[in-house]
Amino acid sequence: MKQYLLLCFSLLIFYSCKKDFEATFRGRIVFSCDNTPVGGLRLSIQRWDGHDLYEVCATNTDENGYYSISDQINNFGKHDYFELHTYGFTQDSIPAWPCFVGTLANSGSSSKTVIMNASIPYCQKIILHVKNVNPHTADDKFKWIEQINYGEDTTYNIIANDYLVGLVDTNFSITTAETNPMHFSFAYEKDGITTVVDTNIVISPCYDIYTANIFY
Repeated sequence: MKQYLLLCFSLLIFYSCKKDFEATFRGRIVFSCDNTPVGGLRLSIQRWDGHDLYEVCATNTDENGYYSISDQINNFGKHDYFELHTYGFTQDSIPAWPCFVGTLANSGSSSKTVIMNASIPYCQKIILHVKNVNPHTADDKFKWIEQINYGEDTTYNIIANDYLVGLVDTNFSITTAETNPMHFSFAYEKDGITTVVDTNIVISPCYDIYTANIFY
């Protein structure tokens, strides 16, 4: 009998810590590089309930980057929280890096305004213009180009590894949210000798397309 009463008491405490309320989610999304509002961006409000992350509701930002949406929240515990996720593209097909902002610890009130602002990287296209500007022969080769990501674990993103012979004047493209200098390495062969060149490209933030010349 004592164990049964203890179980009932424990369940009563557990469910009394769970709250039902109507939440209004609102905020503003801007690009981190210049605080330009991100209009028409699809957003997902998601909830972590201690076990799973699932969508509560979804909406779009207006032309000034603002959003507001309300929904009924049930059984919200003290360890639960909400996350704001972007889908990665605006309505005008301008790319924006997917991100999330975690927020809100339940304070026990019956209604809540959940403010979640986000400053997200601008996802831009980089054109690498590769051109042979020196005297060349038909046997000269452009061998490869790769992006080097330095860090705790250095990674190499191979952009191209097809041999291009003779006169080379072509473009390769990548998409990035990077605003710091980007590191590249490329190799070419002339008169049977391979030369490897390391170069840094300084990205101008908030450009849809940025062109970098790689001349050899």
